[in-house]
Amino acid sequence: MVHRFLRVACICLVLLSSTTLAGCLDDAGTDNDAAAPATTVDGTPTHTKSASRADDPDGEAVVAAFRERLSSLESYVATRRTNVTVGENVTTSEVRVWVRVDDRQLRQVVVAPKERAGTVMLRNESGMTIYEPDAERVTTYPQSTDSVPMIGMPVRSLLERSTVEYVGTEQLDGEVHYKVRFVPNESMAGNVSLVGWLDTETYFPVRLASTSSVGERSYSSTTTFEDVELDVEIDDDRFSLDVPGDVEWTTHETPAVTTFERVELLRTNTSLQVPAPDVPTGLALGQAQLAVGSNERATLVYTNGSATVHVLVRNGSTGSSPPEAEPVDLDGRTVQYTGGDTGGYVQWECGGQAYIVTGSLPRGTLLEVAASISCS
Repeated sequence: MVHRFLRVACICLVLLSSTTLAGCLDDAGTDNDAAAPATTVDGTPTHTKSASRADDPDGEAVVAAFRERLSSLESYVATRRTNVTVGENVTTSEVRVWVRVDDRQLRQVVVAPKERAGTVMLRNESGMTIYEPDAERVTTYPQSTDSVPMIGMPVRSLLERSTVEYVGTEQLDGEVHYKVRFVPNESMAGNVSLVGWLDTETYFPVRLASTSSVGERSYSSTTTFEDVELDVEIDDDRFSLDVPGDVEWTTHETPAVTTFERVELLRTNTSLQVPAPDVPTGLALGQAQLAVGSNERATLVYTNGSATVHVLVRNGSTGSSPPEAEPVDLDGRTVQYTGGDTGGYVQWECGGQAYIVTGSLPRGTLLEVAASISCS
């Protein structure tokens, strides 16, 4: 299985992450002494001043400093906490993250949920390695370098796919922060609202929030970064594994791939039950692929020229989930979501097959595509 678009926050959420940018907040953020105080997505009282107020800093300067902060960042260490709400279901995850930007090195260690605590993920230009201490197993996934920046710096990826607007200043936990709004461009298909709060000294995001809705289902997430250290020296040893000698090591192979112009042709050449997912309006099938190795894997690629979503199905299980994967309940079916609020992947098992939905779509849209796929 190809683990693509791996959170937190990502540098994909890991600012994401998301991660992997979660939340449901007002786009405005103006003061009104007669009105009740606004609250953040987690209920914290906030005090937002309009960007037009004279005592606010220059909005363009704040946005420029934010972009410069991320583009010049050499490394960082942080604890990333993510709360995801799908309808009435809420899930929480926490990871400790080390990122070295220049050579694309990433380490993540799960703190929560409890059942996955201690799981370690390493990523670099050659691929991803996951150590699961409870299973006494190490799994390596070779992959392209394209997905490494996304998981390490999701906000950097977000800047390339949206316009940043300054909203004003706002208090979080008793401290003033700069509040910004991300306006998605057409490469970020789907309906999503994205907001961030920046440290006024470092311009590094301390909280990211997103909301989206598909049909009658609503999605929201909030990601916070704590104990942040910027541009610190991270030893090479941090990006290596120190595991017991008796653990099992497995490396996933890279299979041969055949491309078909139509789904019908793919279906006639495989025993897999290839799904017919509901994808967002405007996306059309670009190609259908069949990868043959120790297992067969069928992939459907939908695109509008800017945004893309892949739907994969294979024999057997999904294999190891990455440390930052978030369990989400979809109509009684538990799936794992990895990535941020504007790109990631959903994986689950059903009817003897493993499924993955991945792409440059809002979290809620990807989950809705997954929900449209029935068990065979």
